[in-house]
Amino acid sequence: MTTGEARDLFAQAYPARFTEVARNAGLPPSECLQAAGSGIGTGASANGSGAQALPDFASLGGFSVSPCPGNVSVDPIFVQGQPDIRMLACFKGADNRYSECGKAPARAYCLKFGQPDVACFGDIKLVGKAATVDAYCETGGCPAFGFIVCK
Repeated sequence: MTTGEARDLFAQAYPARFTEVARNAGLPPSECLQAAGSGIGTGASANGSGAQALPDFASLGGFSVSPCPGNVSVDPIFVQGQPDIRMLACFKGADNRYSECGKAPARAYCLKFGQPDVACFGDIKLVGKAATVDAYCETGGCPAFGFIVCK
């Protein structure tokens, strides 16, 4: 099994732990990757999303108009091999509404691919399908990252 496959299995089995690690920006990088399963991945649940008010992404910490220095992923996808499922720019809360957008989901993407943190993100656009570890959207109005820079 590759590290990426191990991350995918961990995220599928423990999506709550994966999102908890992604939200904890104070966790040192080595502890963060270890806590996240040292190789994490897809675990998106089929949570539909209706039209919802989204935050002003430009006002969120970590937003950048253009990619900052680091490992840039343009139009990042959540599930390798499925380019039509983009990286959802928000987590979902208990009420199945977007509850946390921007840096935490971007950091989850970086963790998924074995990088400990996010440097910046931006170019949010609405796409047909998008997912993150705790949510799946296929309404055609899914907020997705145009780029994520990991560090």
